[in-house]
Amino acid sequence: MDAEKYLAPMVAGALGFVSGHVIKLDTTVSLAIGGVSAVAGYIASNQDCSRRRKKVVENDYEEDEDDFDSEEVPQPTKTKKKKKKKHQMGKMPKAFKKSSYEEEAPPPPPQPKKETEVDEEYRGLSKNQIKKLRRKKREEEKKAAEAKALAEAKKMAKKRRKKKKKKQNTDVEVEDEATRLAREEKERRKKEEEEGWQQPKEHIKRERQKQEFERTKAILEANKAAPKSQMYIKVPPSQRGKVFGKKAANINLLQNLFDVKMTLPKQGGVHDVVAIEGTEDSCEKAVKALQDIMDKGYSSYTNPGFAHAVVPVPPNKIGVMMGTAGKNFRDIVKITKVTTLEKDEDAKIITIVGPAPGVDAAKEALEELAAQGYSKITHPSWMTAELPMNSDVVPAIIGKKGANIQRITKATHTRITTPKNGSNTCIVVGDEKNVKLAIEMLQKTIEEQNAPKEPEPTPPEWQGVQEHNEEDLWN
Repeated sequence: MDAEKYLAPMVAGALGFVSGHVIKLDTTVSLAIGGVSAVAGYIASNQDCSRRRKKVVENDYEEDEDDFDSEEVPQPTKTKKKKKKKHQMGKMPKAFKKSSYEEEAPPPPPQPKKETEVDEEYRGLSKNQIKKLRRKKREEEKKAAEAKALAEAKKMAKKRRKKKKKKQNTDVEVEDEATRLAREEKERRKKEEEEGWQQPKEHIKRERQKQEFERTKAILEANKAAPKSQMYIKVPPSQRGKVFGKKAANINLLQNLFDVKMTLPKQGGVHDVVAIEGTEDSCEKAVKALQDIMDKGYSSYTNPGFAHAVVPVPPNKIGVMMGTAGKNFRDIVKITKVTTLEKDEDAKIITIVGPAPGVDAAKEALEELAAQGYSKITHPSWMTAELPMNSDVVPAIIGKKGANIQRITKATHTRITTPKNGSNTCIVVGDEKNVKLAIEMLQKTIEEQNAPKEPEPTPPEWQGVQEHNEEDLWN
């Protein structure tokens, strides 16, 4: 097979070279064709040889199995043990190189161990009887192994139980030690209090919690003893989300705080009434809390520390205060952390609800927007600049139909207010860089307007005389 593996590429290469020569191709091209043909032939021959070797190995393996099955049990014979010959000094066994055939062949099947005792047991028995005895022996060995494994498992379980019991005893000892330390600490604190020492902060905090618990307990007992009453308050469907809170958080808080029971209207039902049951004082406080949430958007019970403010909107200023698509409102809510910032239906007032510091900051920002068009919160880099300007240059600044001032405002993204009602000051509002650029453009326009105009050139005296003389000549 090895000869065939190398003979096929040689023949293929030669045929490729001859074919190129017959077609009258260049020698280099013919050699290239021959090389490619040789490589292809070598690959095909190698695959074919590998396939044939594999088939031969499988056949040999099947023959070995048949021989093993048909082999009879050998009779014990007395053989003399041969002494192993030691290798002479300097002579080493030859190392044989494995061929490709030996490398690809699978390992031979394991041969059965020949033991004298086993052979004596099977002497004079048929093949079927020998198979049954072997199967029975294997089952017995398997049962013995399982019994051994079970004994080992029981032994390990016993060790684990002992270890767990020992650990429990240790935990009990540690717990007893902790109890002893706690008792000693309590005795030490009691002794310090009797001697007039300053109480620790933790002890003071624990005493306050105990007093608070006793006070709450007394209130609950008094509420239980007091006569029950029932009150009602109407909550429109449009305000249920705000009044009840997310997952009825406000209702649950008020029920726990005042020890009352509230019955809410069903969703989509006919009635919009919330029924409150409890003591008279508790019901009045709960009704007041719900009414405050409807009127102001918060209650001192549900949102302690909250405040409420109303900002009037000057005429034609709602757009400046809200910003493009409500951008100013969103910036104010994000920075001040207020919960409500909304205008009424007529856009005449703006309502603010939230933490007291945030409400003050939001109110100040809205007032600045109404007064000057920007605030520190919504436009942190904006500024206001004043430019002296006489009334005679105002038409030039505005331009024909406002073209000049529109060009400056669009180029600089600023807002320019020209002098009015006898004022001599022009106001520029916008980003700091843009304001400086707008002032430069305005100053340039003013300089061009105030620059002296050049007089129109007059014709020389001789020009009229010369023309007159030429006319006379023609006459």
